[in-house]
Amino acid sequence: MSVRAEQAKWAVIVLMRENPPRGLRLEDERRIDADELDLDLALGAFSQAVSRGDLDERLTAVEALVWLSDRRAISPLLRGLEDAMWYVRHAAAHGLTSFRPLPGWALEPIAAAMVDAEPAVRAQAASALGRLRHAGSITPLVTAVEDHFSCVRLAAAWALEELGRAAITDPTAADSLSDLLEREDDQYVAYAAYWALGWQGGSAAETRRAAFRWSDRGQAVWSAVARI
Repeated sequence: MSVRAEQAKWAVIVLMRENPPRGLRLEDERRIDADELDLDLALGAFSQAVSRGDLDERLTAVEALVWLSDRRAISPLLRGLEDAMWYVRHAAAHGLTSFRPLPGWALEPIAAAMVDAEPAVRAQAASALGRLRHAGSITPLVTAVEDHFSCVRLAAAWALEELGRAAITDPTAADSLSDLLEREDDQYVAYAAYWALGWQGGSAAETRRAAFRWSDRGQAVWSAVARI
């Protein structure tokens, strides 16, 4: 790596420490003035580090790519989904959710992350699938609403709602959400499934949604989650 590329990396790391990712608005088009930093060099250096660095370097690279908020970071973040350490995979999946919409070519690697051994990774991957405006996201999300971990089911339900809002719907998704609404014990997941079903099932699902909304269980969910 050239000296200038290494300098660009360290400049980003210093700026991140002064203004960490959680303190930034993800919708900002650019977080660094091009006059202050060679963005191309920084992106290239961190993109390489995602695959070639040690553990700390890989994690820092993923966080920096997200922080830079440049769509050229999507490809190296997808590579981060294959990292040996789950928290690097989690950071990469979480980072991908900050890009909306994600390109269609990101579908396959994100869908592959839905079988990750770590539920936190699966949950973030489900959220990322909602950022794709692609009908292919439906199938892995329908599988995810059956996941043993509530965090994954919750993310999948919200992702299906997001797709429904983008007019990407499927009867299979509506059926799965309807079944989830009937059996779900986690109040937050049931709440998410209720809203997702409205977008995936349309008017045909309104009777079932109303039956749940005004049932004793539905009232308990609203009391706990919506505070009404």
